[in-house]
Amino acid sequence: MDTILNGLKGFLSDYISDDHERRLFCETREFSDLVKNECRKIRTAVRQAAYALDTNHSARADYIGYLQFEISSLSNDINIYCAPGSALTLATNGLLDFLTTEFKLHFNINLPVPANLRTEKVQARMSMLEELEKLMDSNGADPALAGLVADYIKQNGYRIHTFSDLYYYNQFCDRLEELCKEESKRSLQTRLIEKLFYINFNSLPFITYCSAMYPSEAEHKQQRSSLEMETTLCLQNLSHKPQHKGLAFDDSDRPLRTMLKEMVKYQQERIFEQKQSNTDHLADLPKKPFITAHMNVNVLTIIARAAHSSNTFTTDTYVNLYSFIADHVMTKNHPGPLSATSIKNKTQSADTNDAAVAVRHLHNVIHQIVRKYNLEEHRNTMR
Repeated sequence: MDTILNGLKGFLSDYISDDHERRLFCETREFSDLVKNECRKIRTAVRQAAYALDTNHSARADYIGYLQFEISSLSNDINIYCAPGSALTLATNGLLDFLTTEFKLHFNINLPVPANLRTEKVQARMSMLEELEKLMDSNGADPALAGLVADYIKQNGYRIHTFSDLYYYNQFCDRLEELCKEESKRSLQTRLIEKLFYINFNSLPFITYCSAMYPSEAEHKQQRSSLEMETTLCLQNLSHKPQHKGLAFDDSDRPLRTMLKEMVKYQQERIFEQKQSNTDHLADLPKKPFITAHMNVNVLTIIARAAHSSNTFTTDTYVNLYSFIADHVMTKNHPGPLSATSIKNKTQSADTNDAAVAVRHLHNVIHQIVRKYNLEEHRNTMR
């Protein structure tokens, strides 16, 4: 192993002179092929030597750590003397990737990452980011969500200092790359949120975004688009699902799962309070039929016009004006339709007189409307 590494270092020194103009030297195809062959030999030698130390865990870790340090040092030298993207740069970066994946349990994640390796990884992820942004745009996803993910990738790419930072950066980007290759009929926006949730993406902008997408008031639902409603349902479901235990990105004081649980609890409390308020309000209302206080000829005329203009009476559901109004009128002491059954129940209660007045009033008003608009009158539906 030392012979191969020293050979690469010596090969590099042969191509470096004190002349500044020759520091960025031109490479031939033969030179690139030679470097690739040397790297293959190194991989084979590393595997043979490392697996021979299988019974001694600490010895293998020391061996891999030594190789990692030596190749990183060589990579830093190459970064000083060689042109960007040279065969030696690609070779040393490839060797470090090989050690990271083949011997990740013995790899020293606290060593600094060579500058050219960091640059190579960040530049490679930019193309993936462009593909993700295009997919989200074509899928109708919220550009704000794509923007905060793009900012995280760009900013954290240049904050990589150790191999531990690089590992987590690659894990994050790999998950997004998997998302780009998935084939699904579900919206990309909700799938991206699920993916980010699973890998513990707890950046403050993302948590703030999800919080804004999670309405606390039920009355806001009518103003939200179908995609926003789908996102809300997605967030509700995620509050009950586990997150990846081995990954955590941009960990904050309030992880996303904690925030979602708080939002679900808050919404449930608000719904309970609203139901309780409605119950108390109905209990405080006078025990009289709604129509005696509020229903008049003008109101029922408006209902009749709307029903008549929409051909409501020609449907199987509403064969005449009586059945239509019976299904649409509410009572104060019973929040249901003023049907024939409910009126009969009222006539047997303590409000018999009020109920009788209400029924007569309703019949008289309907009769006026029937005569005015030449509608078919069937009083038997109210009996």
